[in-house]
Amino acid sequence: MSENQEFIDYIFSESKYFLDEIFNLENKEQEHALIKDFAIEIIHESPMRVKLNFCYMNSFSQFDIKKIPIQMTQIFMHEVRNFFEEDGGFSEEDISAATTDKKHLQFLYAMSVEFFKKYRPMFYKIIVDTFFELLKDVKSIKEIPAIATEVVHGSVKHRSLMLEGKTKQVANKPDQIWMQVQQANQRVSKEINKLKSEISDFEQKVKVLNMRLEAMDEAEGITQEDLEAYTLDDIRDIFTEEDDDNKFEKLVLSYLSAGDLCYFMEQKSERGIINAKLPTQKADFKNIAKFFASKKFNNTENALKIQRKDIDEELPKREKSVNDRKEKLESIESKTLDQIEPFLKRVKEVMIKNLAAHKA
Repeated sequence: MSENQEFIDYIFSESKYFLDEIFNLENKEQEHALIKDFAIEIIHESPMRVKLNFCYMNSFSQFDIKKIPIQMTQIFMHEVRNFFEEDGGFSEEDISAATTDKKHLQFLYAMSVEFFKKYRPMFYKIIVDTFFELLKDVKSIKEIPAIATEVVHGSVKHRSLMLEGKTKQVANKPDQIWMQVQQANQRVSKEINKLKSEISDFEQKVKVLNMRLEAMDEAEGITQEDLEAYTLDDIRDIFTEEDDDNKFEKLVLSYLSAGDLCYFMEQKSERGIINAKLPTQKADFKNIAKFFASKKFNNTENALKIQRKDIDEELPKREKSVNDRKEKLESIESKTLDQIEPFLKRVKEVMIKNLAAHKA
């Protein structure tokens, strides 16, 4: 028996070996995350979505969960093939034998049945979430689809999924749920937009602070020979054109140390005033000369150290503001609507209970 065949026999001998080798599962949390991914794929993307996902069903009479283990088996087998192909050490003959062997299919089906039994409530939660997703996309009460009415009122083939006990219902009309879904979604959207705006603002501030540090570093290495390379047209463009390169060049020049370098640029700008042919050019060079005249006295070594210290202290705070808001945004985006609105939480709990009791 080849080494490859021994490995194939090994992974298909026990579910623990299979899960360890194919998915590197180390604990129950990872197992839960894996099956949740499978459940989302089955309910949202697989051919079975037309029997599980309220966004795709036209009537609740289509609802059928019996074939979920079969669909999960197919996903497992697809992952097996991917594993062997990515490994590179298995021939197509090895892969074909591993993925078509009836005993292996039976092994994966039995494992899928056990996982579905174990995580059945999780599947129901994701299914109910699709009911809220269906209503979230409805623009008005008049557009509420028939399946939502069927879910609330029931039909000759099944009882209402809103029943709490024999007669009491958590919701009596589909528009009750629709209204709460819309309100919860609006609150979430408003908070998400606010956080995204704040993140964008703080990221821009972080970018500016980093740019200032970079400009300071570059300014420290500038010599008079470097400044002599600037033509008068270069200097005017730097101070009047708004593209990113010129903005950065201006920032670098704004950190020239007080004294000779700033004096050199002041004198050069004054020559620009003399050589200017147009009033606008003359005015530009006057402003530039004033700029360097100010820096000549203000950009002392101590003053530049204080500016750098202020940036070094402010930058981590701004970065923390970005990270804090990103974490909050991720938390909000991961929440389902029933985690936002207590009424929808009750609806979900009742629907899950009734789905579990439903006989397809």
